[in-house]
Amino acid sequence: CKAATTCSARLLFAHGNNGPHRCPLPPIWGKLEGDNYPARGGLTVSLMVQESVFSKYMAHKGGVSRGSGLWARFLICRPASTQGTRYVSTHVPSWYHQTQFASRLEHFLEMDLICFRGNKKEKEVIGFDSEAARLWVEIANDIESRMCAGGILYGLGDHGSKLVEVISRLAALLHCFEGFEGDISMSTLQAATDLAKWYSNDFIKLFGENSKENDEEQELNCWLDSFRKVGKRFVKKNYILQCGPGKFRKKAALEHVLLRLVNNSAIRILNYPGDKTIYVDLCPWQGGL
Repeated sequence: CKAATTCSARLLFAHGNNGPHRCPLPPIWGKLEGDNYPARGGLTVSLMVQESVFSKYMAHKGGVSRGSGLWARFLICRPASTQGTRYVSTHVPSWYHQTQFASRLEHFLEMDLICFRGNKKEKEVIGFDSEAARLWVEIANDIESRMCAGGILYGLGDHGSKLVEVISRLAALLHCFEGFEGDISMSTLQAATDLAKWYSNDFIKLFGENSKENDEEQELNCWLDSFRKVGKRFVKKNYILQCGPGKFRKKAALEHVLLRLVNNSAIRILNYPGDKTIYVDLCPWQGGL
């Protein structure tokens, strides 16, 4: 197994507070069937977009972008909103590690510029050592098995088919960035796998068949967290129906999401003898009662 890398970032690098923006690789353009294309160069894309904008795009062009494998080439993340918790303090953060990170990136950019000026076209090829190669095979087969019917990657063939390649590239990047010598080790490959799985989970939540249901569970459970945070363990089901998020103020919709939360052990439904009121236990893991 081989992982090819140029050992460089090859991107437009914003040097931040340490200096001006710089573009170490001048663009060179060629022609292919009437379209411009870069004769040599690399492209790194960082895209941040509001959910409503992304949803509108997917509604119109989602089929094409998924079918072409576009999103499978990205590391997708969908972090929860931090609005309401972005408090300001007088603490001055340290930029030491950011400076070290930027310096390391600049090192690779300068290496690439040297290769570019010297017209060096060969890429450095980094292999996996014997233990990492065996692990790579296990990872590839495990991913493949999860794309069958009933698997977590079923219906996400675009993502699953490229996931092992993404893991390999991440392993090569970690290996080079950390300055390791020789072939990629099993520990580096495992670290890349863990990192890729984190992003993969968000891809599944965003594009998987159950993504809408997962969103509903998360939304209601986050609303219930407001009670947990103040030490309230029990909430009347009717209260949720009357005062909860708007989409759950219909009995059928609420019943559906409550059942899924029960199955995930996030809540428990109960009532007391002689009392027709139905309660939602927000902390079933605490036991008792």
